[in-house]
Amino acid sequence: MALHTDEEVLKQGFMTKRSQNKKIYTPVNRKQRWFVLTNRHLIYYDTDNEEKRRERGRVILENVVYVEGTQIVNPVDEYPFQVGYQESGQDYTLCLFASRELDRIEWILALRKGAQSTPIMPGGAIPGQDQALRPKIVVALYNYAAMETGDLSLKKNAEYEVIDNSQEHWWKVRDSQGNVGFIPSNYVRQKELIGLQQYDWYVNDMSRQRSESLLKQEDKEGCFVVRNSSTKGLYTLSLYTKVPHPHVKHYHIKKNSRGEFYLSEKHCCSSIPDLINYHKHNSGGLASRLKTSPCDRQAPATAGLSHGKNMLFCVH
Repeated sequence: MALHTDEEVLKQGFMTKRSQNKKIYTPVNRKQRWFVLTNRHLIYYDTDNEEKRRERGRVILENVVYVEGTQIVNPVDEYPFQVGYQESGQDYTLCLFASRELDRIEWILALRKGAQSTPIMPGGAIPGQDQALRPKIVVALYNYAAMETGDLSLKKNAEYEVIDNSQEHWWKVRDSQGNVGFIPSNYVRQKELIGLQQYDWYVNDMSRQRSESLLKQEDKEGCFVVRNSSTKGLYTLSLYTKVPHPHVKHYHIKKNSRGEFYLSEKHCCSSIPDLINYHKHNSGGLASRLKTSPCDRQAPATAGLSHGKNMLFCVH
């Protein structure tokens, strides 16, 4: 895909890219790519030859959430940093390695300038400054029981400090008691990015059919979930009621020009959690007050039974 006529090239050069492994069954590898940063995209190609190069991927800058320098244990003459972004409602991290410290600083500054509103997240202090990088804090989305020596159990909603995230699927972390071990990276979320996932009623990309099945199985008046809508960036409330007969109603959560969320225009709130809290006390036009959410969300599959056995796959 060629650059748009209104795109301005801000910076370009070779860097090493670690595979993102959007599917947990793919191996981790690194490849050198030619990166081109414009005022709209970060694009990477297989070579710097403009006539022969093929685009391998791109990140829309307006989807960038953070750009941060990272500390990786035992670096191999490379200077790492990462770009966090959202795509189709999912969070991704692009892990990059510059060949020099100066290059890393320049890329981080250029990316932040290009994204403009991108905040400096914990761990994101500009490399090369005297101050040390602040620790990256993650929050557990699920409970996890350590299965092997060297792993660490997770307690839902507890915070952990990331020590080493050089492996894609297993990170070394420290808990509040000082215990250190490996945990599945898809069981945690960076504290600043956790958003709705901290709430039991949020079920992410659960389908309409699955939500109906789950709520009917619970068979409780006012049982509900909030899920991502089929329309990107929007959400749907699915609510079970027994009046006049057992069924599930689906309500689109709308947003007005003031950025407020509502199910009924008469009752607007500044955030989705505030909206849910309001309707827990007032039906406000719904078939029922919101009373309860289903049992805990099912934990996702891990890339192996433990950090040392990542060729196996299991579901907890």
